[in-house]
Amino acid sequence: ETLTHIFLANADGSHRVQLTRGEKSSTAPSFSPDGRTIYFQSARSGKRNVYRIAIAGGEAEMVSDFKGNLEGYKLSPDGKMLAFTGYEPPADEEKNKKEKRDWRVVDANPANLSLYLIPCEPGEDGKRPQRKLTDGKRHVEEFAWSPDARAIAFSHQPTPSADDWTRSDLAEVDVASGKVRAISATNAAETAPVYSPDGKYLAYLRTSDPPRWASENRIVLVSRSTGDSRVLPTSYDEQPDLLGFTADSSRLLF
Repeated sequence: ETLTHIFLANADGSHRVQLTRGEKSSTAPSFSPDGRTIYFQSARSGKRNVYRIAIAGGEAEMVSDFKGNLEGYKLSPDGKMLAFTGYEPPADEEKNKKEKRDWRVVDANPANLSLYLIPCEPGEDGKRPQRKLTDGKRHVEEFAWSPDARAIAFSHQPTPSADDWTRSDLAEVDVASGKVRAISATNAAETAPVYSPDGKYLAYLRTSDPPRWASENRIVLVSRSTGDSRVLPTSYDEQPDLLGFTADSSRLLF
């Protein structure tokens, strides 16, 4: 087994300090918006969850307490909320395992990932109430926070099956109300949503219609105020990797 741990260092590589230790790996580090804390994933409690630790060091605190299978996570731009994708198994799954009745038909009941939300800070009772933002009827893939932390854009497909990538669409969920609206649902595959820093635009990748192969994409730019979309010119190899916008929202990086 290979263990992965998190280190902190200056930009020039000097003053390297190991932040996490133990017999379980720590992965996927990300800074809080104020730069004082590092969030990361670890299965040190028996289940993979999100933890945080001060950059000054000390004990790590478990932020999420997800009982299922937690996948990716992202902090809201204001540092107040944590969004993550995960799968909650049926209530009788653990019992069936113990009783040797956990047979299954392959691909019959796919483990669709849903989108969840919890506050970064606990309430007066010391708990962080968990909210489920999507119903699990479709599999959530990539997601991104809007700059004002009021919405989350995400790509979704019917199941996690590799064959379903061609049916990927884009949607946006309002964090306060939980209302989901479609952004793009065509015969093409739409993925990789990215908001502009000023919140006026949403960029994403779209294949040909219908999709021909997985790496052939164009960048599409959507105005969030009008809903109008514009397909940008092809990249030289027609395989753009959408990285984001410049700080002033005037240019795209890919």
